[in-house]
Amino acid sequence: MIVTVSFPIRNSVYIHNPWPINVGARSYLITVKDGKAQSVSVRTTGAPITAAPRMEKVEGGTVAAEIKNDGSTYVLFAEHDLRAWQALLEPYALIDIDFDNPTTRFEPESDQERAEIKIHNWTFEKREIRHRGKEEFAIYGRAFLMLDAGRSLIEEMSLYREADKDFRVERYIDAYNRYYLYLETKLCDGRTGTDQATDRLLRSPAFQSALKETAVSMQRHPKFKKLRFERVAEAATDPRPLTKELVELRGALRHHSLKSPHRWDPNRQEDYEMEARFIAQVCFGVGYPETTGRLFEKEVCDKFVQLAKDMHMSIDIRVVMTIRRSDRAENVHVDMTFPQQHADAMLSTAVLKSALEILENKSPGAELFAIRATLKSTGGELFRYDLGPSIERGSIP
Repeated sequence: MIVTVSFPIRNSVYIHNPWPINVGARSYLITVKDGKAQSVSVRTTGAPITAAPRMEKVEGGTVAAEIKNDGSTYVLFAEHDLRAWQALLEPYALIDIDFDNPTTRFEPESDQERAEIKIHNWTFEKREIRHRGKEEFAIYGRAFLMLDAGRSLIEEMSLYREADKDFRVERYIDAYNRYYLYLETKLCDGRTGTDQATDRLLRSPAFQSALKETAVSMQRHPKFKKLRFERVAEAATDPRPLTKELVELRGALRHHSLKSPHRWDPNRQEDYEMEARFIAQVCFGVGYPETTGRLFEKEVCDKFVQLAKDMHMSIDIRVVMTIRRSDRAENVHVDMTFPQQHADAMLSTAVLKSALEILENKSPGAELFAIRATLKSTGGELFRYDLGPSIERGSIP
């Protein structure tokens, strides 16, 4: 059987009239369109038929059959070959190969193999994770009202943004270095030595708080045992050892020696996922309060709501909650204004949460029987929950 593994080429590389290069049982081919390289492929002959994907029946399971694929070894071989090819060409041309999204094709070399191959193409696609859903506009709109506060943050948050971009495409070594550079720029005052940088970081209450919170939360992560930092557990009482580990790893990841058995592999960035995840969370704790966190300040929110009213982009909601305090049942009315033009499911969720928070703050011991929300402009119902006395507020989603 012939197994062909193809990887897309992401950047613009122009190659004139390529043709297959045969090396033993493998051949290498660059596919072009209008002179621009589209993909590069590794074709292997003489592969066993077991490398082709196959359907296997599942007895008594939730699915009738499963697809089994033993051909991943050929993908690894192809990637290794093409990384070597890429390395040889780097000083001459940047070739950005998308190793995350290979397509594997299985072709028969005999009539018997033709009958046995049931699945001829196998594509693996790693899509970008959507980090935000269908968010309301308000947080984006409020940011326009705080531009003066953001101007002094442009440079340091550019470093944060580049680190975030590396993290999201799983370039974890690069992400760690960039996240650390953000902390170094913001907090270290040009001190780069291990002890000096450790001292400067620990001078920041925001850093200490973020470090301690991250140390606690990270111990609950399913991959926590892969984390290289050894002093996480003691960070709550003495943050210095863990801080020093963060600084020392920065030094280790900025240097590289082929003679070192402990060197990091630039093609295996996933080995440092947990360390990148850790420092990313620390950076979030340091950066959030003076950036996005400020967009929730009451003065900013009130200003945005008033602007929405002036622009006729707000919705007025009336909420009626039927409650019982002591032995007396009563209706409590709450009016709310939200800075958006149309009602949707997100608005319903926000109204419900806000109403329950108000009730909890003003009447924490009251029993909630029903809650209804209507649009004040039309009287149309937004939602209604008739709960009954047996359902507690904590059970409401």
